[in-house]
Amino acid sequence: MMTLIREGGWPMWLVLIFGLVSLGTAARFAWKPARAQLGFIFGITTATLFTSVMAICADLAAVGHSAMANWDEWKDQIVRVLCQGFAESMSPGIMGFSIISMVALLVAAGAARLEPAPAR
Repeated sequence: MMTLIREGGWPMWLVLIFGLVSLGTAARFAWKPARAQLGFIFGITTATLFTSVMAICADLAAVGHSAMANWDEWKDQIVRVLCQGFAESMSPGIMGFSIISMVALLVAAGAARLEPAPAR
C-alpha cells in the first residue's frame, strides 16, 4: 500500500481519506443496517470515485509536465519514461476502485440484513 501512496503522490491522501470514511460507514451499515445511512454512504463513495479519477488526472498531468520540462534529457528514452509515469498514475485508481469494491460488498451484506421497506 505504501508503494501505491508513494507512486500516486499527494492526491492519494485524498483518496485514502474519502475511501476510509466510505469503508468505515459501509462497515457500520453491514454491522447494523439502517436505511438512513445509505444516503451518506452513497455520497461519500461517490466522492471517493471522483477523487480517484481526479487523482489519476493530476498524476497524468504531472507526468506530461515533467516529460516536457525534461525533454532534452529524456528524449532518447521518452517511451520508457512515459510508460513508467502512466503506470504510477494508475495508483489512485487501483486504491480508490478497490476501496469502492469493498464498500459495495459491505453495503450488499448490510442490505441483505436490512428489514424490508414498509408497503405503502
